[in-house]
Amino acid sequence: MVPYEPKPLANLTVNGGGRGVFPLELPSRSLLYRLCVVQTSGASDSFAVSLFNAEPAANDLTQPGPLPPLLFRATPRWTSTAGSVVFYSDQHGQGFGFPLFSHDGSRLGNLRRFWLVIEPQGSGPKEFSAAVGVMSLD
Repeated sequence: MVPYEPKPLANLTVNGGGRGVFPLELPSRSLLYRLCVVQTSGASDSFAVSLFNAEPAANDLTQPGPLPPLLFRATPRWTSTAGSVVFYSDQHGQGFGFPLFSHDGSRLGNLRRFWLVIEPQGSGPKEFSAAVGVMSLD
């Protein structure tokens, strides 16, 4: 296993009451050991964060089809405390992290897309920054 941490993302803008979907380039088979999402501007309200391994599911949880979109949720839905969502696998007792596998079959190579979903409460525009760390299994 090899650690992989892409450059943190900044200026992720989502309107309160909405849903923001942002691509993350990660190794196609990974163990998530760190996820940090911090609200950096806008009215401070609670927000939820999760990762999906297929874009259509991340964009619309109500889409019709043979497979329910929730089947592509790769992590639990975490809710914010004090303006941030912070997950470290060792801190929460998982030890090895969350296994991730990308269903984004349209890309070649080891890096594939996973989808970070941010859902803030309240109203008005809000900005977030995010950092993720995985152990590559490829």
